[in-house]
Amino acid sequence: MEDRKKKRKSRSRLIVLILGAAALLTLAVVLILNGGIGGTIRALKGEPAKNYYYEHPGKTAYAAVGRSFAVLDQTELKLWNEQGESVYSALLSFKTPELSFSGEYAAAWDIGGSEVLCINESGLAYRFSETGRIISVSINSKGYAAVCAEETGYGGAVTVYNPKGRALYKVYSGSKYVLNAKVNDTSEVAVLGVGAGESEITLYKVTEENPKAKYSFPGLILDFNVNDGGYAAITQDRVIFLDRNLSERATFSFEGRYLASYDIKKDITAVIIGEYQLGGAHEIVTLENDGSVIARTVTNEEIEWFAMGERTAALFSPGKIEIFTYRLEPKESVAPPAGTEKVLFRDDGALLAVGPYSTELIELGDKKQAN
Repeated sequence: MEDRKKKRKSRSRLIVLILGAAALLTLAVVLILNGGIGGTIRALKGEPAKNYYYEHPGKTAYAAVGRSFAVLDQTELKLWNEQGESVYSALLSFKTPELSFSGEYAAAWDIGGSEVLCINESGLAYRFSETGRIISVSINSKGYAAVCAEETGYGGAVTVYNPKGRALYKVYSGSKYVLNAKVNDTSEVAVLGVGAGESEITLYKVTEENPKAKYSFPGLILDFNVNDGGYAAITQDRVIFLDRNLSERATFSFEGRYLASYDIKKDITAVIIGEYQLGGAHEIVTLENDGSVIARTVTNEEIEWFAMGERTAALFSPGKIEIFTYRLEPKESVAPPAGTEKVLFRDDGALLAVGPYSTELIELGDKKQAN
């Protein structure tokens, strides 16, 4: 009888030890995911994270997903919420990882690969695989994705997916090679193709096979995006503003100068142009959707990265980040954290300084003073 009691006590102690070890392991995982004790306390309080930490095994892409932050490398996609809690991760095998993002959505994909993962602030929204090798992927703020992929016998094909991951529409490019495509809201997709010395943007309704409108340019269109007036297209020597039916509204020419950087937002397009391909002074110009100049200013700083937020711009140069209004009025200058490679604006106007092993939240203006 006493032996049985001793065995029961021993088993009880063993169970207590196992449960205690499990609790410690769970705590350790929580601490790691939330950036240590400070991160866990911050998450419990609902306070925004100041830093995000990650590994840097090779090629890496970054995205501001609403108020969340995502990192994609060749082996993993990670997503943290505003409080720094890990809300999603997926193990992958990508060669050339890329992230496209808009509003509260981002698309993670592999250039030349076949798999696409679409995420929102909460985690995975949907994922799918293409039969042809992927050329590019875009996603809009409503969660609609446009995927350009190789297609045998064509210059490529574009498939539109809705926010639930259902393929709504597929269009083939014919002889032109597809570069990218954008869904303007929920019902139309614009496709950029190049070939025979010209570029062409073609607009389709996702319920009809025949094009709704076309715009041809006798040269190379580098990129384009949706804005509130229609579309803005970037070439080597100008910005072209198109209406919703692809009729040309206006152009802003910088012929004879080099394009260093650009950013297209819903209500503003910004370009940085210089007299020299490398070095020298550069002019920053912000433009309305009708092509009129909002403001212009000259900088002698070496440009590492340029980004537009909501009516705000950030110019990252060695040793400093300069913040401007959309009218290019200087607001403030801050020192970038060590290792900063680029800057990103979140939807709430917060600025993220992105480095190879961590990203730091930079508080600006009133938010900085409040703390």
